[in-house]
Amino acid sequence: MLSLRELRRHLHRNPELSGNEQETALLLIEELKQTNPDELYTQVGGYGIMAVYKGDPEKKSVMFRADMDALPVEEDHGLEYRSVKNGMAHVCGHDGHMTVLIGLARKISSERHQFGDVVLLFQPAEETGEGALRVLKDDAFRNVNPLYVYGFHTIPGFEINSVVIRKNVFNSASIGITIRLYGRTSHASHPERGKSPALALAELIQFTEALPYTQTFKDFTLTTVIHAQLGEIAFGTSPGKAEFRATLRAFVDSDLEKLKKHLEDKVTQLSDKYGLKYEVSYNDYFPANINDEETTEFVIKAAETLKFPIIRCKNPFRWSEDFAYYSQEFQTAFIGIGAGVEQPELHASNYDFPDELIEPVVKLLHQILVLSSR
Repeated sequence: MLSLRELRRHLHRNPELSGNEQETALLLIEELKQTNPDELYTQVGGYGIMAVYKGDPEKKSVMFRADMDALPVEEDHGLEYRSVKNGMAHVCGHDGHMTVLIGLARKISSERHQFGDVVLLFQPAEETGEGALRVLKDDAFRNVNPLYVYGFHTIPGFEINSVVIRKNVFNSASIGITIRLYGRTSHASHPERGKSPALALAELIQFTEALPYTQTFKDFTLTTVIHAQLGEIAFGTSPGKAEFRATLRAFVDSDLEKLKKHLEDKVTQLSDKYGLKYEVSYNDYFPANINDEETTEFVIKAAETLKFPIIRCKNPFRWSEDFAYYSQEFQTAFIGIGAGVEQPELHASNYDFPDELIEPVVKLLHQILVLSSR
């Protein structure tokens, strides 16, 4: 049996991208078998795992979720346990999240009679927003019925070991939009003989950047243009196609739908104006992540009991989390764990989950379980 620190560093050294977490799953399964779960489900929603520890049927069932996937990022620091895979790295802390849940499994293995049923879910493909939905649709998930579901994530910029929490919306909803404009190429000496989407693309970029400030929304919205391409690199040709991509964010799901509608209407208008055809498609949808009031109170009380610093956020975080899909079906709380004020940002090439967080977060989740299962 590896120590938790050794396990975390092994996972860090061997990252796997979303939907490809096969070796990660095999290692976790071996670790979980040593904790004697009553039920162990594999290949849940892909390479996901559910370990179930049966407890007192008179007490409440609780589920904890950790994410498994790494990012397509080249690691940039001199760690002795740095990633051995080119272009892949655990720079979002999922290696630490999995380790914490293994630590919780070891802790509750001999205590299961003190709680109701406990489900530990290791979820694949969080980074692409696909994993949670696949888990929820998996037949194996019908065999568990937790009352409360908890997720957690380290967050740089906050005091280490602090508990960062917020009732109601914790993370924003977001979606990626792709718009393709089709005109007709012509010789660059006679652009009037073609249909260039250049002016339409320029208007679309300006409209998108200004959209949160020119329309009325219920709460915060943000539109970020991430890609724009016009024609080909050929000085003799007037372009006949364009591609535009943007990420839309909102604290309220209905505002996200409103952003989409405004953009779709604008594309229709521009296509009519310039005689173009168009396609609109969407990727990477994340609904708003909603923290239930009762489960959030359990988190706060657990932090108070352990005397962990508590940071109550005034505003939701702008980044998104596919844990939000669980919040649509269960009473959930998503917990931020302060990773240190000086820590690099999540997804930065030199981010590394702090080992000193492992044991405190195990204790926090254990205390949440004690309070939730009564």
